[in-house]
Amino acid sequence: MLAAVAALALAGAGCGRSPASARGYSRPLPAKAWALSADVTPPAGGVGILRLGRGTRRIAHAEHVEAVGTGGRFAVSAGTRVGGLLVTLRADRGLLLLHRLAELQSRVPPGGFLLGTDARNRLHLDAGFWTRGFLAGALWRASALGVSPGLFRRWALARTRANLGAEGWRTHDLGFLYGESSLAAWQRTGWRPGRASALRAARGLRAVLASNPGAGTLPTRPKLPSRTEADTIVDSLMNLPLLVWDARVRHDARARAAAARAARGVARLLVRPDGGTTQSVHLDRRTGRVLFRETHQGLRADSTWARGQGWALYGLTVAAGELQARGLRARAEAVAGFVRRRLPASGIPRWDYDAPAGALPDTSAGAVSAAGLYRLAELCASGRAGRCAHPGWWAPLAHRMLAAILARASTRPPLGFIPDGVGTHGKTAWDDRAELSYALDYTVEAVGRQRAWLQRHGTAR
Repeated sequence: MLAAVAALALAGAGCGRSPASARGYSRPLPAKAWALSADVTPPAGGVGILRLGRGTRRIAHAEHVEAVGTGGRFAVSAGTRVGGLLVTLRADRGLLLLHRLAELQSRVPPGGFLLGTDARNRLHLDAGFWTRGFLAGALWRASALGVSPGLFRRWALARTRANLGAEGWRTHDLGFLYGESSLAAWQRTGWRPGRASALRAARGLRAVLASNPGAGTLPTRPKLPSRTEADTIVDSLMNLPLLVWDARVRHDARARAAAARAARGVARLLVRPDGGTTQSVHLDRRTGRVLFRETHQGLRADSTWARGQGWALYGLTVAAGELQARGLRARAEAVAGFVRRRLPASGIPRWDYDAPAGALPDTSAGAVSAAGLYRLAELCASGRAGRCAHPGWWAPLAHRMLAAILARASTRPPLGFIPDGVGTHGKTAWDDRAELSYALDYTVEAVGRQRAWLQRHGTAR
Protein backbone atom coordinates (compact mmCIF):
# COMPACT_ATOMS: atom_id res chain seq x y z
CA MET A 1 0.00 0.00 0.00
CA LEU A 2 2.76 2.42 0.96
CA ALA A 3 4.71 1.81 -2.24
CA ALA A 4 1.58 2.36 -4.31
CA VAL A 5 0.90 5.68 -2.62
CA ALA A 6 4.51 6.80 -2.92
CA ALA A 7 4.28 6.23 -6.66
CA LEU A 8 1.66 8.96 -6.89
CA ALA A 9 4.31 11.66 -6.37
CA LEU A 10 4.50 13.73 -9.54
CA ALA A 11 7.74 14.49 -11.33
CA GLY A 12 9.59 17.16 -9.41
CA ALA A 13 7.79 16.48 -6.14
CA GLY A 14 9.94 16.26 -3.08
CA CYS A 15 13.18 17.46 -4.61
CA GLY A 16 12.71 21.10 -3.69
CA ARG A 17 13.17 22.21 -7.30
CA SER A 18 10.55 23.73 -9.53
CA PRO A 19 9.22 21.44 -12.26
CA ALA A 20 8.30 24.52 -14.28
CA SER A 21 9.98 25.38 -17.56
CA ALA A 22 9.63 28.00 -20.25
CA ARG A 23 6.71 25.95 -21.56
CA GLY A 24 5.04 25.45 -18.20
CA TYR A 25 4.36 22.16 -16.50
CA SER A 26 1.49 19.67 -16.77
CA ARG A 27 0.85 16.20 -15.40
CA PRO A 28 -2.30 14.07 -14.98
CA LEU A 29 -3.65 13.48 -11.48
CA PRO A 30 -4.83 10.06 -10.22
CA ALA A 31 -8.25 8.81 -11.24
CA LYS A 32 -8.93 7.95 -7.60
CA ALA A 33 -9.68 10.66 -5.05
CA TRP A 34 -6.45 12.54 -4.38
CA ALA A 35 -5.08 15.16 -2.02
CA LEU A 36 -2.49 17.66 -3.23
CA SER A 37 -0.36 20.38 -1.71
CA ALA A 38 2.33 22.59 -3.22
CA ASP A 39 4.07 25.95 -2.90
CA VAL A 40 3.37 27.98 -6.03
CA THR A 41 5.12 31.22 -7.03
CA PRO A 42 4.06 33.30 -10.07
CA PRO A 43 6.53 34.70 -12.60
CA ALA A 44 8.41 37.79 -11.41
CA GLY A 45 6.18 40.79 -11.92
CA GLY A 46 3.41 38.69 -13.42
CA VAL A 47 0.47 36.40 -12.70
CA GLY A 48 0.58 32.64 -13.00
CA ILE A 49 -2.19 30.30 -14.06
CA LEU A 50 -2.73 27.14 -12.05
CA ARG A 51 -4.82 24.26 -13.27
CA LEU A 52 -5.78 22.00 -10.41
CA GLY A 53 -8.04 19.03 -11.04
CA ARG A 54 -10.74 20.30 -13.38
CA GLY A 55 -10.57 24.00 -12.55
CA THR A 56 -8.15 26.90 -13.00
CA ARG A 57 -7.13 29.85 -10.84
CA ARG A 58 -4.84 32.87 -11.02
CA ILE A 59 -1.74 33.03 -8.81
CA ALA A 60 -0.76 36.64 -8.11
CA HIS A 61 1.64 36.00 -5.23
CA ALA A 62 3.53 33.10 -3.65
CA GLU A 63 1.16 30.81 -1.77
CA HIS A 64 0.78 27.34 -0.36
CA VAL A 65 -1.95 25.53 -2.25
CA GLU A 66 -4.02 22.59 -1.01
CA ALA A 67 -6.77 20.80 -2.87
CA VAL A 68 -8.68 17.54 -3.17
CA GLY A 69 -10.35 16.05 -6.20
CA THR A 70 -10.65 13.14 -8.60
CA GLY A 71 -8.82 12.95 -11.90
CA GLY A 72 -7.94 16.05 -13.89
CA ARG A 73 -4.50 17.62 -14.17
CA PHE A 74 -1.97 19.65 -12.25
CA ALA A 75 -0.52 22.33 -14.51
CA VAL A 76 1.08 25.77 -14.26
CA SER A 77 1.74 28.42 -16.87
CA ALA A 78 5.21 29.26 -18.17
CA GLY A 79 7.53 30.79 -15.59
CA THR A 80 5.45 29.75 -12.59
CA ARG A 81 7.53 27.92 -10.01
CA VAL A 82 6.34 24.95 -7.96
CA GLY A 83 8.00 23.51 -4.87
CA GLY A 84 7.06 21.02 -2.19
CA LEU A 85 4.64 19.21 -4.48
CA LEU A 86 2.91 16.26 -2.76
CA VAL A 87 0.15 14.04 -4.10
CA THR A 88 -1.36 11.17 -2.09
CA LEU A 89 -4.56 9.19 -2.10
CA ARG A 90 -7.14 11.05 -0.07
CA ALA A 91 -8.34 7.86 1.60
CA ASP A 92 -4.95 7.33 3.26
CA ARG A 93 -5.39 9.53 6.33
CA GLY A 94 -1.95 8.71 7.64
CA LEU A 95 -0.36 10.36 4.62
CA LEU A 96 -2.59 13.40 4.98
CA LEU A 97 -0.22 14.27 7.82
CA LEU A 98 2.45 14.92 5.20
CA HIS A 99 0.30 17.66 3.71
CA ARG A 100 -0.25 19.03 7.18
CA LEU A 101 3.47 19.24 7.78
CA ALA A 102 4.00 20.87 4.39
CA GLU A 103 1.43 23.54 5.24
CA LEU A 104 3.02 24.24 8.61
CA GLN A 105 6.48 24.30 7.05
CA SER A 106 5.26 27.00 4.67
CA ARG A 107 3.79 29.13 7.48
CA VAL A 108 6.15 28.84 10.44
CA PRO A 109 8.95 31.43 10.03
CA PRO A 110 12.39 29.92 9.32
CA GLY A 111 13.62 30.81 12.81
CA GLY A 112 10.30 30.21 14.53
CA PHE A 113 9.28 27.35 16.80
CA LEU A 114 5.83 25.84 16.64
CA LEU A 115 3.87 25.34 19.84
CA GLY A 116 0.63 24.46 18.05
CA THR A 117 -2.37 25.71 16.14
CA ASP A 118 -5.77 26.53 17.57
CA ALA A 119 -9.13 25.25 16.39
CA ARG A 120 -9.16 27.95 13.68
CA ASN A 121 -5.73 26.90 12.39
CA ARG A 122 -3.98 30.00 13.73
CA LEU A 123 -0.31 29.54 14.59
CA HIS A 124 1.03 29.81 18.13
CA LEU A 125 4.80 30.08 18.41
CA ASP A 126 7.15 30.04 21.40
CA ALA A 127 10.92 30.33 21.05
CA GLY A 128 11.71 29.49 24.66
CA PHE A 129 9.41 26.56 25.30
CA TRP A 130 10.05 22.82 25.56
CA THR A 131 8.24 22.23 22.27
CA ARG A 132 10.78 23.85 19.96
CA GLY A 133 12.19 20.53 18.66
CA PHE A 134 8.95 18.81 17.71
CA LEU A 135 8.37 20.24 14.22
CA ALA A 136 11.86 19.08 13.25
CA GLY A 137 11.10 15.70 14.81
CA ALA A 138 7.86 15.31 12.89
CA LEU A 139 9.62 16.21 9.65
CA TRP A 140 12.39 13.67 10.30
CA ARG A 141 9.78 11.00 10.95
CA ALA A 142 7.81 12.01 7.87
CA SER A 143 10.93 11.49 5.74
CA ALA A 144 10.70 7.77 6.52
CA LEU A 145 7.14 7.33 5.22
CA GLY A 146 8.23 6.89 1.61
CA VAL A 147 6.71 9.97 -0.05
CA SER A 148 9.22 12.63 -1.15
CA PRO A 149 11.75 11.71 1.55
CA GLY A 150 14.35 14.17 0.27
CA LEU A 151 11.96 17.08 0.63
CA PHE A 152 11.15 16.23 4.24
CA ARG A 153 14.81 15.66 5.11
CA ARG A 154 15.69 19.08 3.71
CA TRP A 155 12.92 20.75 5.71
CA ALA A 156 13.86 18.79 8.84
CA LEU A 157 17.51 19.74 8.58
CA ALA A 158 16.64 23.44 8.25
CA ARG A 159 14.44 23.25 11.37
CA THR A 160 17.17 21.35 13.20
CA ARG A 161 19.76 24.01 12.35
CA ALA A 162 17.39 26.69 13.66
CA ASN A 163 17.11 24.85 16.97
CA LEU A 164 20.85 24.80 17.66
CA GLY A 165 22.12 26.98 20.47
CA ALA A 166 19.98 26.10 23.50
CA GLU A 167 21.99 23.03 24.51
CA GLY A 168 23.24 24.90 27.58
CA TRP A 169 19.81 25.34 29.12
CA ARG A 170 19.59 23.63 32.48
CA THR A 171 16.31 21.81 32.15
CA HIS A 172 15.17 18.21 31.92
CA ASP A 173 13.56 19.11 28.58
CA LEU A 174 16.93 18.92 26.79
CA GLY A 175 16.01 15.40 25.74
CA PHE A 176 12.86 16.66 24.04
CA LEU A 177 14.66 19.65 22.54
CA TYR A 178 17.59 17.77 21.01
CA GLY A 179 16.54 14.13 20.86
CA GLU A 180 13.81 15.10 18.39
CA SER A 181 16.05 17.35 16.30
CA SER A 182 19.84 17.09 16.52
CA LEU A 183 20.06 13.42 17.49
CA ALA A 184 17.49 12.50 14.85
CA ALA A 185 19.55 14.36 12.23
CA TRP A 186 22.70 12.46 13.21
CA GLN A 187 20.99 9.07 13.29
CA ARG A 188 19.10 9.52 10.02
CA THR A 189 21.69 11.31 7.89
CA GLY A 190 25.03 11.25 9.71
CA TRP A 191 24.97 15.05 10.04
CA ARG A 192 27.94 15.61 12.35
CA PRO A 193 26.81 18.95 13.82
CA GLY A 194 23.74 17.06 15.04
CA ARG A 195 25.93 14.60 16.93
CA ALA A 196 27.92 17.41 18.51
CA SER A 197 24.73 19.25 19.48
CA ALA A 198 23.22 16.11 21.03
CA LEU A 199 26.39 15.48 23.03
CA ARG A 200 26.34 19.05 24.36
CA ALA A 201 22.68 18.71 25.33
CA ALA A 202 23.37 15.39 27.05
CA ARG A 203 26.17 17.02 29.04
CA GLY A 204 23.68 19.58 30.32
CA LEU A 205 21.19 16.83 31.09
CA ARG A 206 23.80 14.96 33.12
CA ALA A 207 24.34 18.12 35.17
CA VAL A 208 20.61 18.40 35.88
CA LEU A 209 20.49 14.74 36.91
CA ALA A 210 23.52 15.16 39.19
CA SER A 211 21.71 17.91 41.11
CA ASN A 212 19.35 15.31 42.63
CA PRO A 213 21.64 12.64 44.11
CA GLY A 214 19.26 11.49 46.86
CA ALA A 215 16.59 9.86 44.69
CA GLY A 216 18.58 9.87 41.45
CA THR A 217 15.58 10.97 39.39
CA LEU A 218 15.82 13.65 36.73
CA PRO A 219 14.45 16.91 38.19
CA THR A 220 12.81 19.58 36.09
CA ARG A 221 15.79 21.89 36.72
CA PRO A 222 18.79 22.06 39.04
CA LYS A 223 17.29 24.63 41.39
CA LEU A 224 13.80 25.40 42.64
CA PRO A 225 13.01 28.37 44.91
CA SER A 226 14.05 25.97 47.68
CA ARG A 227 17.53 24.77 46.72
CA THR A 228 17.12 21.50 48.62
CA GLU A 229 13.89 20.52 46.86
CA ALA A 230 13.61 18.68 43.53
CA ASP A 231 10.47 18.29 41.40
CA THR A 232 10.52 15.22 39.16
CA ILE A 233 7.64 14.79 36.75
CA VAL A 234 6.60 11.73 34.80
CA ASP A 235 7.54 13.53 31.57
CA SER A 236 11.19 13.16 32.59
CA LEU A 237 11.17 9.60 31.25
CA MET A 238 11.00 11.01 27.71
CA ASN A 239 14.32 12.80 28.19
CA LEU A 240 16.27 9.76 29.36
CA PRO A 241 16.90 8.22 25.90
CA LEU A 242 19.32 11.06 25.14
CA LEU A 243 21.28 10.12 28.28
CA VAL A 244 21.33 6.44 27.36
CA TRP A 245 22.56 7.24 23.84
CA ASP A 246 25.21 9.56 25.25
CA ALA A 247 26.42 6.91 27.69
CA ARG A 248 26.64 4.36 24.89
CA VAL A 249 28.65 6.51 22.46
CA ARG A 250 31.01 7.62 25.25
CA HIS A 251 31.27 4.07 26.67
CA ASP A 252 30.33 5.47 30.08
CA ALA A 253 28.94 2.69 32.29
CA ARG A 254 28.36 5.05 35.22
CA ALA A 255 26.23 7.39 33.11
CA ARG A 256 24.22 4.44 31.83
CA ALA A 257 23.65 3.26 35.39
CA ALA A 258 22.53 6.77 36.39
CA ALA A 259 19.98 6.83 33.56
CA ALA A 260 18.70 3.39 34.62
CA ARG A 261 18.39 4.57 38.22
CA ALA A 262 16.41 7.61 37.08
CA ALA A 263 13.98 5.43 35.09
CA ARG A 264 13.50 3.03 37.99
CA GLY A 265 12.96 5.96 40.32
CA VAL A 266 10.07 7.26 38.24
CA ALA A 267 8.60 3.76 37.99
CA ARG A 268 8.79 3.43 41.78
CA LEU A 269 7.66 6.92 42.77
CA LEU A 270 5.11 7.89 40.11
CA VAL A 271 3.53 4.64 38.87
CA ARG A 272 0.77 3.36 41.18
CA PRO A 273 0.04 -0.33 41.79
CA ASP A 274 -2.88 -0.24 39.33
CA GLY A 275 -0.65 1.18 36.54
CA GLY A 276 -2.01 4.71 36.79
CA THR A 277 0.47 7.55 37.17
CA THR A 278 0.99 10.65 39.27
CA GLN A 279 2.47 13.59 37.42
CA SER A 280 4.89 15.02 39.96
CA VAL A 281 6.84 14.12 43.08
CA HIS A 282 8.82 16.61 45.20
CA LEU A 283 11.90 15.19 46.87
CA ASP A 284 14.69 16.22 49.19
CA ARG A 285 17.70 16.42 46.88
CA ARG A 286 20.15 15.13 49.48
CA THR A 287 18.22 12.25 51.07
CA GLY A 288 15.65 11.37 48.41
CA ARG A 289 12.86 11.66 50.96
CA VAL A 290 9.42 12.23 49.38
CA LEU A 291 8.04 15.63 50.40
CA PHE A 292 4.73 15.49 48.56
CA ARG A 293 3.10 14.52 45.27
CA GLU A 294 1.06 16.83 43.06
CA THR A 295 -0.12 17.51 39.51
CA HIS A 296 0.70 20.49 37.31
CA GLN A 297 -1.79 19.72 34.55
CA GLY A 298 -4.08 16.94 35.74
CA LEU A 299 -7.38 16.99 37.58
CA ARG A 300 -6.01 16.17 41.04
CA ALA A 301 -2.81 14.90 42.62
CA ASP A 302 -4.37 11.42 42.87
CA SER A 303 -5.94 11.41 39.39
CA THR A 304 -4.28 10.19 36.20
CA TRP A 305 -3.43 12.95 33.74
CA ALA A 306 -3.80 11.33 30.34
CA ARG A 307 -0.76 12.74 28.56
CA GLY A 308 1.39 11.92 31.57
CA GLN A 309 0.13 8.34 31.31
CA GLY A 310 1.27 8.37 27.70
CA TRP A 311 4.70 9.74 28.64
CA ALA A 312 5.08 6.95 31.19
CA LEU A 313 4.01 4.24 28.74
CA TYR A 314 6.33 5.46 26.00
CA GLY A 315 9.24 6.36 28.28
CA LEU A 316 9.25 3.14 30.31
CA THR A 317 9.05 1.08 27.11
CA VAL A 318 12.02 2.83 25.54
CA ALA A 319 14.02 2.61 28.77
CA ALA A 320 13.22 -1.10 29.09
CA GLY A 321 14.40 -1.78 25.56
CA GLU A 322 17.54 0.35 25.75
CA LEU A 323 18.54 -1.04 29.14
CA GLN A 324 17.14 -4.56 28.56
CA ALA A 325 15.41 -4.26 31.94
CA ARG A 326 12.60 -6.69 32.73
CA GLY A 327 11.40 -4.65 35.68
CA LEU A 328 10.89 -1.55 33.54
CA ARG A 329 9.15 -3.61 30.86
CA ALA A 330 6.76 -4.99 33.47
CA ARG A 331 5.99 -1.47 34.65
CA ALA A 332 5.42 -0.38 31.04
CA GLU A 333 2.93 -3.21 30.63
CA ALA A 334 1.17 -2.18 33.84
CA VAL A 335 0.83 1.39 32.55
CA ALA A 336 -0.42 0.09 29.19
CA GLY A 337 -2.90 -2.17 30.98
CA PHE A 338 -4.35 0.85 32.77
CA VAL A 339 -4.88 2.56 29.39
CA ARG A 340 -6.54 -0.59 28.04
CA ARG A 341 -8.95 -0.78 30.98
CA ARG A 342 -9.79 2.90 31.17
CA LEU A 343 -9.87 3.99 27.53
CA PRO A 344 -13.26 5.44 26.53
CA ALA A 345 -15.26 3.84 23.74
CA SER A 346 -14.17 6.69 21.44
CA GLY A 347 -10.59 5.39 21.48
CA ILE A 348 -9.28 8.80 22.60
CA PRO A 349 -8.53 9.42 26.29
CA ARG A 350 -10.23 12.20 28.18
CA TRP A 351 -7.66 14.81 29.17
CA ASP A 352 -7.56 13.13 32.59
CA TYR A 353 -8.65 9.52 32.99
CA ASP A 354 -10.57 10.53 36.13
CA ALA A 355 -12.38 13.44 34.47
CA PRO A 356 -16.14 12.89 34.15
CA ALA A 357 -17.80 11.55 31.02
CA GLY A 358 -18.15 14.34 28.48
CA ALA A 359 -14.86 15.98 29.51
CA LEU A 360 -12.51 17.18 26.78
CA PRO A 361 -10.77 14.45 24.77
CA ASP A 362 -7.02 14.75 24.28
CA THR A 363 -5.61 13.63 20.96
CA SER A 364 -2.11 14.48 22.17
CA ALA A 365 -2.42 11.90 24.95
CA GLY A 366 -3.75 9.42 22.41
CA ALA A 367 -0.87 10.08 20.00
CA VAL A 368 1.86 9.61 22.61
CA SER A 369 0.13 6.48 23.94
CA ALA A 370 -0.34 4.95 20.49
CA ALA A 371 3.31 5.48 19.57
CA GLY A 372 4.34 3.99 22.91
CA LEU A 373 2.06 0.99 22.44
CA TYR A 374 3.56 0.19 19.04
CA ARG A 375 6.99 0.38 20.67
CA LEU A 376 5.79 -1.95 23.44
CA ALA A 377 4.41 -4.42 20.90
CA GLU A 378 7.77 -4.37 19.09
CA LEU A 379 9.64 -4.82 22.37
CA CYS A 380 7.48 -7.82 23.27
CA ALA A 381 8.03 -9.35 19.83
CA SER A 382 11.80 -8.92 20.14
CA GLY A 383 12.11 -10.36 23.64
CA ARG A 384 14.90 -7.87 24.44
CA ALA A 385 13.50 -7.15 27.92
CA GLY A 386 12.17 -10.60 28.71
CA ARG A 387 8.87 -12.28 28.07
CA CYS A 388 5.83 -9.99 28.11
CA ALA A 389 2.77 -10.90 30.15
CA HIS A 390 0.32 -9.93 27.41
CA PRO A 391 2.23 -9.58 24.11
CA GLY A 392 -0.91 -9.82 21.99
CA TRP A 393 -2.70 -6.88 23.59
CA TRP A 394 -0.59 -3.90 22.62
CA ALA A 395 -0.64 -3.71 18.81
CA PRO A 396 -4.48 -3.97 18.60
CA LEU A 397 -4.81 -1.28 21.26
CA ALA A 398 -2.34 0.95 19.41
CA HIS A 399 -4.23 0.38 16.18
CA ARG A 400 -7.52 1.32 17.83
CA MET A 401 -6.11 4.52 19.32
CA LEU A 402 -4.38 5.59 16.12
CA ALA A 403 -7.51 4.91 14.05
CA ALA A 404 -9.53 7.11 16.41
CA ILE A 405 -7.05 9.97 16.01
CA LEU A 406 -6.79 9.68 12.24
CA ALA A 407 -10.58 9.60 11.96
CA ARG A 408 -10.41 13.26 13.03
CA ALA A 409 -7.83 14.21 10.39
CA SER A 410 -9.31 16.69 7.97
CA THR A 411 -9.79 15.35 4.44
CA ARG A 412 -10.30 18.90 3.16
CA PRO A 413 -7.98 21.88 3.49
CA PRO A 414 -6.34 22.27 5.93
CA LEU A 415 -5.43 18.71 4.99
CA GLY A 416 -4.49 16.42 7.87
CA PHE A 417 -5.40 18.92 10.58
CA ILE A 418 -6.16 17.00 13.81
CA PRO A 419 -7.75 19.13 16.56
CA ASP A 420 -8.81 18.30 20.13
CA GLY A 421 -5.43 18.23 21.80
CA VAL A 422 -5.44 19.57 25.36
CA GLY A 423 -2.34 21.54 26.29
CA THR A 424 -2.77 23.19 29.68
CA HIS A 425 -6.52 22.65 30.26
CA GLY A 426 -7.94 26.09 30.85
CA LYS A 427 -4.69 27.81 31.79
CA THR A 428 -4.37 29.08 28.20
CA ALA A 429 -7.54 29.76 26.25
CA TRP A 430 -6.49 28.52 22.81
CA ASP A 431 -5.04 25.10 23.66
CA ASP A 432 -8.05 23.15 24.94
CA ARG A 433 -9.02 21.99 21.43
CA ALA A 434 -5.73 22.52 19.68
CA GLU A 435 -3.39 20.76 17.33
CA LEU A 436 -0.19 20.56 19.37
CA SER A 437 3.27 20.16 17.88
CA TYR A 438 4.13 17.11 19.97
CA ALA A 439 0.80 15.46 19.10
CA LEU A 440 1.62 15.81 15.41
CA ASP A 441 5.13 14.44 15.95
CA TYR A 442 3.99 11.32 17.80
CA THR A 443 1.06 10.74 15.45
CA VAL A 444 3.50 10.64 12.53
CA GLU A 445 5.64 8.22 14.52
CA ALA A 446 2.62 6.01 15.25
CA VAL A 447 1.70 5.95 11.54
CA GLY A 448 5.21 4.87 10.61
CA ARG A 449 5.36 2.22 13.30
CA GLN A 450 1.95 0.85 12.37
CA ARG A 451 3.02 0.47 8.73
CA ALA A 452 6.22 -1.25 9.74
CA TRP A 453 4.28 -3.58 12.06
CA LEU A 454 1.79 -4.49 9.34
CA GLN A 455 4.58 -5.16 6.84
CA ARG A 456 6.29 -7.54 9.27
CA HIS A 457 3.25 -9.21 10.81
CA GLY A 458 0.47 -8.67 8.26
CA THR A 459 -1.99 -7.79 11.03
CA ALA A 460 -2.43 -5.34 13.86
CA ARG A 461 -2.71 -8.28 16.31
